[in-house]
Amino acid sequence: MLLFKRRYHFAAAHRLHSPHLSDAENKAVFLQCNNANGHGHNYEFELYLEGEINPQTQMLMDLVELDKLVETHLLDEVDHVFLDKDTILFKGVITTAENIAFVFFQTLDAVLPSGVDLAAVRVYESRNNAAIYQRPEAKLPPFIYQS
Repeated sequence: MLLFKRRYHFAAAHRLHSPHLSDAENKAVFLQCNNANGHGHNYEFELYLEGEINPQTQMLMDLVELDKLVETHLLDEVDHVFLDKDTILFKGVITTAENIAFVFFQTLDAVLPSGVDLAAVRVYESRNNAAIYQRPEAKLPPFIYQS
């Protein structure tokens, strides 16, 4: 089994705010990230694909096809927008790095071709903050969890 990583980036704004908390509780939990006008990040995310090498192409997946899937299903939706207000992907979702990784995983996992499995998605919200969502049965090597 082969593990392949591809990295992408996008810029977006968001606001961390839970409808289950009062305004005071939101401010206490999310601090400056609860700013009513939102705040922005230059996000990066990595996809970890696993599968067998195609004997004809000697690749796990055609990178042009992968880039097109990512652009169509993710980047066109999230780049240079307010995630909480401008996207269908995050309707009703608190846009934490954890939830962004989870939503990205669900979205891409549904459109990858047969024989290519999405093992994990890592989202970097900042240099110091990242979240990984992995397929429960994926057996990722320990170095994946290092930055």
